[in-house]
Order: sequence, then structure tokens, then C-alpha cells
Amino acid sequence: MPDQICISIDDDRVLLVSGIPPSASDENAIVVVTDESQRERSERAQREFATNAAHELRTPLSSIVSAVEMLQTGAKEESHARDRFLAIIESQSARLTRLTRALLVLARAEAHEEAPQLLRLFLRPILERVAEDLPPHPDVAVSVACSSALTVYSDEHLLEQAIASITANAIQHTRTGSVSCGGGRRTHARS
Repeated sequence: MPDQICISIDDDRVLLVSGIPPSASDENAIVVVTDESQRERSERAQREFATNAAHELRTPLSSIVSAVEMLQTGAKEESHARDRFLAIIESQSARLTRLTRALLVLARAEAHEEAPQLLRLFLRPILERVAEDLPPHPDVAVSVACSSALTVYSDEHLLEQAIASITANAIQHTRTGSVSCGGGRRTHARS
């Protein structure tokens, strides 16, 4: 029966060492060293992806659940409150749909099943959607600074998810002040 041991060298290299010891009738042993680094990186990326996906899905789901609970506890009787909570459910459901699409595109791209669809997109509406969907923070103002004519080539769902993650992280680590979601045109200097 072969013995196996997994050896980590730094954070980048993982070696699997397998060995078959000599038998009573034979003095030869067999040792096989396999570089498992790529497999280990892939598994780590999949674990991180699943963790991040669960975290990202939790926010819109909790907003929807809270809005439904408020409606069930009597807010449905007041038209202003009902409309506000229904708007939350609608926007967070749309956010959940966009997030699910982004996760599917990412998973398919990771599995080499489908390449992201690069389209010419207006950036400002994406930034505004991200800013609108962010959970409120009482001491942090969120603004959008981007020309309405600015376009980018990207997969819309992946771009929105990347911007949302970066912006949510910025808000999480800002105690007071502001966070600006912006975009601009980069000019290249010619010599």
C-alpha cells in the first residue's frame, strides 16, 4: 500500500510525495513526486469564489426578507410604506438577478465553457446602479463622477460585480467621508 504525504513549500508550491516501500523479497522502493500546485491553487480559488458568492448573495436576500417582514407586520396598510418596501424588493431582486448572472458567467469562464461577452457599454448607468444598491452607511456619502458618454468594452455583469465589490469594500473601510464611483478617459502621452 503506497504511503503519501503532502508538502507545502512557501505558499505557491504543493508537492505530493507517494512511496511504495521495499517488500521483503525486493530492496527497491518507488517514490513519486507530483507537483500539485496548480490543483491546489484551483481548489483555493473555488473555495474563495464560493465564500465570496455566498457573502454577495446574503446582502440582497436580507434586504428582501426584511422588506417582506415589514410588509407582513402592517406596513402594507400604509400606501407610502408599502410602496417603499415594494421598491426595495424590486431593486434587490434585480440586483440578485444581476449577481446570479455574473456568478454564472464567472463560473462558465473559469470552466472554459463560455467566454465573457464583451460589449460596448455606457459606464455611468452601471456606476449609478452600483451606488444605488449599496447598503446605506450613515457617515459615508456615495457619489458618481462619470461622463454619461463614457463607454467601456466589458461583460456588463462581471464589470458591475467587480465595481460593486470594490465600492462595498471602500465603504466598509471608510469611517466617515465619501466614496466616489467614477470613470474617466485615459490619455496616452506620445513622444
